[in-house]
Amino acid sequence: MREPRHIEPLPLGGEEIPYSKGLMARSLIATGMSAVRAYELARRLDSDLTETGTTEVDLERMHELAVEVLGEDEGARAMRTARRRCRSPETWPTATFCGSM
Repeated sequence: MREPRHIEPLPLGGEEIPYSKGLMARSLIATGMSAVRAYELARRLDSDLTETGTTEVDLERMHELAVEVLGEDEGARAMRTARRRCRSPETWPTATFCGSM
């Protein structure tokens, strides 16, 4: 019998824990995204936070940036995968995330 895994929330940043490109990239890789593409998106999210002066990634904005960075199909697929895994905990890999998706 499989033991339940401890799942960390999506590393969106905020007041308690700052945004981390590395943690975000690892979380995206856990959804099946390639390491290169995951880091590209994590880096774009980081620069968006700097540009807007915010400290926390908004999930809708993350979806927009995923489409911008990865293209319409890959970006939408990446966000669908993340949301589906959040709804089905038994499919979560160890390092996966869930925020308020």
